[in-house]
Amino acid sequence: MLNMFKTVAELTQTVNAQREEINKLKQDLASTDTLLETVRGQAAQWKEAANVLKEQWRDAEHAVSFKAMNAFAIERNHGSEGPCTIIGYFGPDSTVNEWTLFCNEEVHAKLVEQFKSEMKGE
Repeated sequence: MLNMFKTVAELTQTVNAQREEINKLKQDLASTDTLLETVRGQAAQWKEAANVLKEQWRDAEHAVSFKAMNAFAIERNHGSEGPCTIIGYFGPDSTVNEWTLFCNEEVHAKLVEQFKSEMKGE
């Protein structure tokens, strides 16, 4: 009979230890959920800030010297980051490169006119 009580006592001790571990895991899970919500909120704030910056870039004036950068083309593109202007140019080692400007249609039109003017030599 004494062995049985020892076994029950050991079993009770094991069950209590497992309960403590379960409670600790529940607390860890709650902390993780709280942290995850915080990160999601920060991600949303960063996304909004990035959108504000993109809008500011799109309306910004751009100073470009097409001749100095050895440009050969300018085009409008609608990529994954949104509408942009791509300027093709030759690098110092004669490689073909692209420069991407995030700008609105009005700024793009001005850049196209400037490009045409500079290519004509005006």
